Order: sequence, then C-alpha cells, then structure tokens
Amino acid sequence: MTSEPVTPSASTSNRKAIRQRQRKEDTQARARIVLGSKIAVVVIGGILAATMSPIDIRTAPILNAGELVVNGGFESGKSGWRVNNGSLTLTQVESAHAGRGAATVTTRTAGTVALNDTKNTVPVAKAATTYAVSAWIRSVEAVTAQLRIREVHAGALVETRGQAALLTAQWQKVSLTYRTVASGSSLDLNVVGWNVPTGGVIQIDDVSMRLVGSAAPNPTSSATTAGVAPTTAAGGSAAMLRGEMVSDCLSARGVPSCGAFIGAAVGSNADPAERESQLGGRMGLHRTYYQAEQVAAAVRNAKVDLAANRVPWISFKPAYSWADMADGKGDAWAQDLAQQLSRLDGPVWLAIYHEPENDGDIKQWTRMQAHLAPMIRAIAPNVAYSIILTGWHQTFGSNPDFQLASLWPGDEIVDIIGIDPYNDYGVVKDGTMSTKFVELKSFYTTVAPFASAHHVHWAVAETGYTDEAAAKDAAWLTRGADDLVSMGGVGFAYFDTTLNAYGSWPLNSTKLSAFALAMNNTLRLP
Repeated sequence: MTSEPVTPSASTSNRKAIRQRQRKEDTQARARIVLGSKIAVVVIGGILAATMSPIDIRTAPILNAGELVVNGGFESGKSGWRVNNGSLTLTQVESAHAGRGAATVTTRTAGTVALNDTKNTVPVAKAATTYAVSAWIRSVEAVTAQLRIREVHAGALVETRGQAALLTAQWQKVSLTYRTVASGSSLDLNVVGWNVPTGGVIQIDDVSMRLVGSAAPNPTSSATTAGVAPTTAAGGSAAMLRGEMVSDCLSARGVPSCGAFIGAAVGSNADPAERESQLGGRMGLHRTYYQAEQVAAAVRNAKVDLAANRVPWISFKPAYSWADMADGKGDAWAQDLAQQLSRLDGPVWLAIYHEPENDGDIKQWTRMQAHLAPMIRAIAPNVAYSIILTGWHQTFGSNPDFQLASLWPGDEIVDIIGIDPYNDYGVVKDGTMSTKFVELKSFYTTVAPFASAHHVHWAVAETGYTDEAAAKDAAWLTRGADDLVSMGGVGFAYFDTTLNAYGSWPLNSTKLSAFALAMNNTLRLP
C-alpha cells in the first residue's frame, strides 16, 4: 500500500448540460428509427444523419469465406438477431461502420440490453478450438457495452468470456479470442449494454466470428480439469455441482460479465458476518491473506464464504522464493493448493504474492506467475487466477519495470488483474500530512484499457480512505465502487482492518454508510 496520489481536475458540468440538451432534442428523432423508412434518422453524438432508401435483401452481400456469424453486417434486416429487452430496429444508414446496414437497439426501459444471435452462432464445437470474435459499437450514451461469448454444454453454462468498452459517438472495434472447453458445446454470441437509460441507443455493426485454431485436448487432463465434470452415477451432469452459482453472467471460475462483487477484508481474516449485520446485507466478496503453510485455514475459510454466498479472494505468500517457484521447486505446494481448492463447491479467486513492487527482482515475480498460473488453472477449473499490484506504480510511478506491460506474465493464463489503490489524504508521513485527494477512477483509466487489450478482467483487491478523507468526502467510497462497475471492473474489496495499515482505513460510522450504499450494487453467488 504505497501511494502518492494526485487530484484529477475534470469537471462534468458541461458534459451533463450537453447530454441533457441532446436527449431533449433527440427524443422524437429516436422514435423515427425504423427499418425501411425512406428518411430514417440516426442519432450519434447529437448529429442527425439522414439515411438512404430501404435495404434490398436481394442485393445484400453474401457471407465472407470463413465467417460464422449470420447477417453480421445487418444488410439483411434483423434476420438472425433478437433482443432481450428493448426495441431492435435495423436501419440503412450512411453512417454505418461499413456497408449499408447497422443494428440500432433502443431501450424501452432503463437497464441492461442484449443483442443476441437467434441461434447459437456455433451450434456444435470441439474442445480446445479458438475463435476470433469482434464487433464495431458506438453510442451517444455514456454506457459500457460488452462483446460476449457464452459456452453452453448439456444445458449448463461452462464458461463466459467478454470484452467491455466505454462507448462514445465514434465507432470502436471490440475484440476477443475464445478457446472452447468442452466438445459438443455451443457458443452463444451477444453484445450487452449495461445501465442504458430509457430511450438510450446503441449501434452495432460488422459482428464477426471466425475459427482461427484448434488443438487436440491434453491427454493428461480429465473432463473435470477442462472445466466440465463427467456424468455422475446418479445420471446428472457433475458440472451442476458448481452450476448453482454459474448464473447467466458468471463463469465457472466465478468471474462475472454483468457487474461486480463488492466486499472487504475484515480484521485478521475474520468472519464478515458481524460487519454484515451492521451493513444490513451480505457482502459479495471476502478478501483474506495466508502464509504458505496455512492452506488448510484458507480452504476452511473459503468454505464458510461460499456457504454465505460470497466469493473468496485469497492471497498466499509462496513456499519458496520467486525464482525457486518459477523454477518448479514449489510445484508440489502449488498443486496441493489447487487440488484442495478444486474440491470446493464454488469459485475461488487466488493470488500468489500480491503487491510485489520493491520486494525483490520483479522479473522473477513475473516468471513465477507465468509458471504457476497455467498449472493452477488446469488443476482447478473453479479457480480464477489473479495478479495483484499496488496500482500506484502503474498509474503514477516512473519505474518502467513496474508498468503493466513489463509485469505481464502472458495472455490467456491470468483471469483478473487486481490493483490496491488508496486515498492517503490525512496520512502523516515524516511529520507531514498528505493533502492530496485521489479519485479511484484515476487508477481505473490505467488498468481498464490494459485489461481490455489483453482480454482479461480487472478488479480492486484492496482500497481504503482515512477518517480525515471520509470527513472531507464520504461519498468517495461509493463513487469509486460505482465507477468500477460502470467501467467494467469485476470486484471491489475494501480494506476494513488495521492489519499492516499505515492509515485509518477501518470502516467507521461515516464510511459504513458509504460502503452500505456501494454494496447495494454487489453481485452475490446464488
């Protein structure tokens, strides 16, 4: 927990006034976006763009070779697509990303809207097959949208992978790669918009999915280690042992694609139940910390958390040095940990040595992560592997060795990037009190784009603000959690403890109220 924060100085008053004026001017225009209009109107960035004549399906281009998406350019009307909530209209617009068609989703009521393929784009897939997926998206609304793949096997959700983007009036390409888990599964393709206001408009164009590679399954891995359990003696799918918490937007590793788990570290790995009684509700996430020899305690506490519908996010110090762990000396310890966690009836988020900056040769830490992550994920399909950094070094620091690109152990082996940003306002160091007041969003603008580029999720593994900061602006905490959700973060953990603390982080009465408001938006395991 090291921090020298700065205060962002951006005002939102002008943006709010512009948005209010645009919505007033655009209400009638949006109602006229209809398929086949001679003069349709599309609202992008407050500009009204006249369209051309209706789409002639007979002259629509054929699918590109290798393209799996049906009508991904929307040149053939809304064939192949549906929405879950809202009004889907297809318009022939001059301002489409390419061609003459684009999908325009207009929400009837505020909330989440999803553009969904009518039939799963890949009806039958083979295991260990990789697909490249992309879409072009834009909106006048300041909302977050996600391109998402859902893998379904025998009626159960196996895995979900999504890539989020904060939308603007300009077309932007959102891309991801997805590697299938189970043979015989199907792949469902969606574009999801979160917290879209009533009457909000999202435009989508040129949705694509292509097969880019395949490999034979690892002969040493069972169906369980691949993420789908075999059929049980009772005749049901053993995948349903974890199926109760695998909801519509939650992967088997407990990583959501539709919101965030909000919780805390409490005391010295204390049960959060007493704190929850003060907050008036259950946390979605519980952060705990362990030495290498405390695997049994970690497993025991994780069981308690899962029984209370919380996601356990646990940190371990490794059994050996970073270099020794990278060279395989700690493999037996890591494999035993993964095996014990794999037997839990629910997801676990795991980190090995958090906040490594200035604790040793950072290149050895990265080597250790690159060695451990694929091993642990292969053994434990319910474990999301995370790396956790201070966030300050990556956002405000000047050491190139501590930048995200330098520390990154590799794509497709890490599930979550965690950061530990704190607000040091009021902290006294070397006889001087810090008067800098940092917004958590400052850190998010560093980690979120990196996570997006590397197809990985991100979260806040620790955060806190002092009693002095809370007296100055109690809503800092609530605002930080709200900003995380709106920018696509998947977890938010408050440091409600004096453990290794240099500031007055624990929740007092003022902070409790702010944290209770933040928890109103938490996901919980069903």
